[in-house]
Parts: sequence; structure tokens; C-alpha cells
Amino acid sequence: DGGCMNCAIDMPRQPWEASEGMVHLMAEMAALVAKGDFTDKEQKLDDLGALLPSLVAAFECDHYRQRHLFRQQVCERLPELSATLGIARMKIHLPKLVKIVNDCAARDKSPNLRESAQACLDAWHRTFGRGLLEDESRDTKEQQDQLLG
Repeated sequence: DGGCMNCAIDMPRQPWEASEGMVHLMAEMAALVAKGDFTDKEQKLDDLGALLPSLVAAFECDHYRQRHLFRQQVCERLPELSATLGIARMKIHLPKLVKIVNDCAARDKSPNLRESAQACLDAWHRTFGRGLLEDESRDTKEQQDQLLG
């Protein structure tokens, strides 16, 4: 089922481990589709884009000890996945993603997560432009302010 990859301990798989696999699988599948010669390439990318709400929902979870490991993996895979899926598929999800990645980039206790998140933001700036991400960050801040009243 699950457990330590570096030893023989076999334990039940943790939900975050399955979610981490989902992130890697999505990124690999998107890369294969993008490089492949498919007549329905856009439909395949749309199908992968339809899974983004599940990725965002898993990325938002922060109630477990290993969240920094999972979030680091997501931050490492998001630039490639985002570039492959493109802005049209990503745009609706960017406000939540940008907020979480910004939060990860501000983590003092997890330097690897912080560096992965900053690298993700830098890659997004190159891919989507600084202005778009700043708009998404501002929109998320305004939504938070409205909720807090």
C-alpha cells in the first residue's frame, strides 16, 4: 500500500501520498500529450485541465503534518503543467493557486518549500507575465477582505 520508500516498512497509504501521485501523473500526461501527435490533442489537454479543481482542492488542504512535502512537490510540477495546459485552462484556477504558492513562498520553517514556491512564481511570471499574476493576487486579496468584512 504505502510506507517509507527507503525501507521495508509497509503502512497504509496516506491521502497526501495519492494526491502527490496525481500531481506527477497529471504533469507527465500533459507533457506526453503536448509532445505527441494526436488529432485530439486539445481535447486531451481539456480533459487534464478538468482535473485541476481536484489538484487545487488537494493543494488547499493544510491539516496534516506532511503538507509541506506535498506542497513542495506541487510547486515543483506546477510550472511545467501550467505551461503545457496554457493560460485558458489555468486562468480560473490561478487565484487560489497564486494565493497558496505565495503562502508557501513565505514559509520560514520550510526552506525547500519556500524555494520551490518562489521558483514556481518566477516560472509563472515568465510564462504568464507578471501583470496577470499580480492581478490574480490582488483579486484574491480583495475577495479575502470582502469575506472578513
